[in-house]
Amino acid sequence: MRRRALVMAWVVAVVAAAAAAETTRTLRAQLSGDAAAPFEVENLAGTMTVVAGDGDTVTAVATVHADDAALADAMRFEQVIGERGVPVLRVIYPLDRERTIRYDVRGGGGRHGHEHHGLEWLFGSWGGSEFKYDGHRVRVSASHGARLFADVEVRVPKRALSATFRNRVGELSADGIAGRILLDTNRGGITVRRTSGEVKADTGSGAVVAEDVGGSFTCDTGSGPCEITGFDGRELSCDTGSGPVRIRRAKAELIVADTGSGPIRVEQAEAAEFRGDTGSGGIDAELGGAALHRIKASTGSGHVHLRLPADAGFDVDADQGSGDLRCEYADATEVRSDHKVVGYRRGDGRVRIVIDTGSGDALVAPAR
Repeated sequence: MRRRALVMAWVVAVVAAAAAAETTRTLRAQLSGDAAAPFEVENLAGTMTVVAGDGDTVTAVATVHADDAALADAMRFEQVIGERGVPVLRVIYPLDRERTIRYDVRGGGGRHGHEHHGLEWLFGSWGGSEFKYDGHRVRVSASHGARLFADVEVRVPKRALSATFRNRVGELSADGIAGRILLDTNRGGITVRRTSGEVKADTGSGAVVAEDVGGSFTCDTGSGPCEITGFDGRELSCDTGSGPVRIRRAKAELIVADTGSGPIRVEQAEAAEFRGDTGSGGIDAELGGAALHRIKASTGSGHVHLRLPADAGFDVDADQGSGDLRCEYADATEVRSDHKVVGYRRGDGRVRIVIDTGSGDALVAPAR
């Protein structure tokens, strides 16, 4: 216990000493030209927060964190023309002389708890990744290189935008914005609140958490969960390479949940159509609404549990490599093939249900 206490004291002392030596600087920029036209905001490392402001312009403030004043003074905000030919407000780093940038938990990283895990991040269990940024190849590491990053706050008009907000390493959040929006990180969590329009949150590694969104929303993670609470719009799509999908309180024409490995859970959802697909993991979905007419649930290994309204009429067709099919509606009629139950029919059969499991049981039951 004493040794552990001494180690922790040393860690605190090192962190405190490094923080005391840190230099900070504030950069400000305003997008020139028509803010209604497509634009981008880009940062290499740090956090990015996007909020709806009261003005008609796009403004950005970056708080630079650096090992020393010389590094901090080398940072700047610049408006450039990006690869897609649209204006980009970009945080410019001195990458002509610094090929490895260090970004750790101090100074704001991991505020939302989706990407960092205490001392593992601080001591560099993540060795870093290489990116192309501002015409340079650069490595961002948790443990090597010059400590240099920027926390960026972007304020945008309260109207429909056509914009991309890209934060290569670090968390990205958006609140109260609308339009055709892409929120993009290579490594970092994305938090979305109160958005509308066509919004996509795309991260290579990290969680996507969305609350009270509408219009059309797409969540795409390479590794990390997708959690949606409160959706009202046309289409909701969640796709994870590895990580769970959880959807609560959703109303949509189409809900799609797809994960390479991980469970899918849908609660209190109304949809005309639901598609759930997982390579390995169970599917638990509570679905309803007057427009519901089609459900397709597929899993390589895992169960499928579907809960529908008490008065639902449905036609179930199940293809199972191994596992049982059960129905808890007492008045449903079994459909058999070679003495095996492969489906159920109830009432007008309005809801067409297709279940496909490699191994796992399937259940259709009334909502609790």
